[in-house]
Amino acid sequence: MKPLLPCLTAVLLALVAVPPVAAGDAFEASVLTNASVQPFYFTIPAPRGQILDCQGQPLARTGVVQRLTLRVPPLAEETPEAYVAWVANYWPKVLEVVGDANRPDVDLLKQQFEHRRRIPLSISEALSVETVAGITQRPEFVEVQTEYAREYPGGSLAAHILGYVTANGAPLRGPLVYGEPLWREMQGRAGLEGSMNRELAGKAGLMVICYDREGRAVQRQVLTPPVPGNDVVTTLQIPLQTAAEKALKSAGRPGAIVVVDSATGNLLAMASAPTFDPGLFARGLDKNTFAKMTTDEAQPLFDRAIGALYPPGSVFKPFVALAGLRAGRLNPYAAIPCGPELIIDGRTFRNWSDKDRGWFDLNAAIIRSCNTYFYQAAITIGDEPILETARDFGFGEPIQLPLGGTATGHVPKRVTTRQGQANLAIGQNPLLSSPLEVAMAMATLSDGLQRPQARLVAQVQDQGGEVLSETPPAHLQMISYPAEALVAIHRAMYGVVNHRDGTATKARVKGLRVFGKTGTAQ
Repeated sequence: MKPLLPCLTAVLLALVAVPPVAAGDAFEASVLTNASVQPFYFTIPAPRGQILDCQGQPLARTGVVQRLTLRVPPLAEETPEAYVAWVANYWPKVLEVVGDANRPDVDLLKQQFEHRRRIPLSISEALSVETVAGITQRPEFVEVQTEYAREYPGGSLAAHILGYVTANGAPLRGPLVYGEPLWREMQGRAGLEGSMNRELAGKAGLMVICYDREGRAVQRQVLTPPVPGNDVVTTLQIPLQTAAEKALKSAGRPGAIVVVDSATGNLLAMASAPTFDPGLFARGLDKNTFAKMTTDEAQPLFDRAIGALYPPGSVFKPFVALAGLRAGRLNPYAAIPCGPELIIDGRTFRNWSDKDRGWFDLNAAIIRSCNTYFYQAAITIGDEPILETARDFGFGEPIQLPLGGTATGHVPKRVTTRQGQANLAIGQNPLLSSPLEVAMAMATLSDGLQRPQARLVAQVQDQGGEVLSETPPAHLQMISYPAEALVAIHRAMYGVVNHRDGTATKARVKGLRVFGKTGTAQ
């Protein structure tokens, strides 16, 4: 894959640029020789690399935010109590222009006085540069600190894939130590942010800041510039991902959508609903909000596309039919009754309709998704050919992705009872699979020759666009099924969408040949 042109992350080095000195100019004495000036050494957290879609559009990136700070000048009486009193007396001036400023509590102010007297005190959440620029009359001792922040341009778009970041370590307070970060560093905790944190994180730099007795930063110097993290290029397509999430949202209930390129195994979209905004974690999520998210019955943090296991239902019927055709135990042209129910060893198995639909051949049985046809077919085929076909198409096989929480479906070793085989025929228990697993099986069925490996990350590249590592498309195994059997299944799945009696006629797309299979399960 060719390198994508990078969207370089801005680095704050411009804030500390030193003007050139002309020949013959006199050098002023370094502030480090001034007894009234005290140097402090800080690490500069590196800007995280971007997470991009396959066209180089950012799904996650590093931006710049600003935080308001309060510089407390020298006091007539340098005591913790006087420090706290000064902040209390000055606070009304802060609120005049910053109505939602965060006033530190007394304990934090006393810690600041004892351990960080010359360092300005943070009094706001992270604010946009535009918001801070709009504060035209800032009080004398209110200053601005610039920081990096994680941004998600699409809001909740692809949230389960991206994951989220949180601040690493406790808030910066207590004794000031050499190499303390200028602001709290971010650590990937879930999704690609977590699994590829090493690639995305970059390397921190080192800066010295000299403060005078007034608490003013009189000199800043970067000793070691930070090294930005690398960019992770995914196989996702933002337009498809957006369409998938829009469809799920309009459905109004939990669900998942997976879109796969059957030739390459590329995951073009993978959505789960309900979802969440990863930016909430980056900005700092309070305990109450996090507790609400984790206890919500709808489980917005749970990725149903890769982590949920369900009976696949009637989408499994094409694989049952394919098994029977390869084994020579199913005649595609033989008509079988599609009645409202079938009694198997004393138990009644029902069709989707309570009316007798007549006699169906294989093509009609798939188009109309006739349960009673497949009950009889599965008993004739037997469990072993069906289970072997299921494994050939990846059911019950682990899917390797750089994401946590990928569940592996279940394919039983044997289903020896006739009742069990009837359940197997329509994709019910004990068969279980994830939406991703079903999508990859359908991709294999579409290809007809080989089973592709699911691919989410295409490459990792540095900020100059040089490709550092690449994951090329791969196939896990060849599949060997008669061409005429595959043609028969494809023909029937085309009818599911395009025949007037098909169960998926709403999936028709003008000018596009769409194949499909509907399914419901308990």
